[in-house]
Amino acid sequence: MNKLAKWIFLPACILIFYFATNAQSDYERITVRELRKEIKKNQPAGYILLDVRTSAEFEQGKMPNAVNIDWYSESFKEKVRQLPKEKTIFVYCRSGRRSSKAVRAMQQLGFEHVMNVEGGLRAWQRA
Repeated sequence: MNKLAKWIFLPACILIFYFATNAQSDYERITVRELRKEIKKNQPAGYILLDVRTSAEFEQGKMPNAVNIDWYSESFKEKVRQLPKEKTIFVYCRSGRRSSKAVRAMQQLGFEHVMNVEGGLRAWQRA
């Protein structure tokens, strides 16, 4: 690698790292331990537990009282718009990737009380 390429490569790597880490922090998260506490102190009517996996995945196992809206569905945004915006919505998937995308999409739709469940259903099952 020539000197010019090295001078460009290092700052580019730093910028990529900066934007990648900051892109992950633009939504609220909740751990499974914190979620269990929230569920114990609130009745299901006080929050929504949203599973964004496919219906086949949902049928194989889910968190108690969860509602399923498939992230991959063409009607995802349309269905999500029907959820009450005043409630706290805990969003999960299998591991946390789809749910983080869903949380961002929901924020763009005006949802203010929406949190990604860190580690998703896998973390819930391990806890």
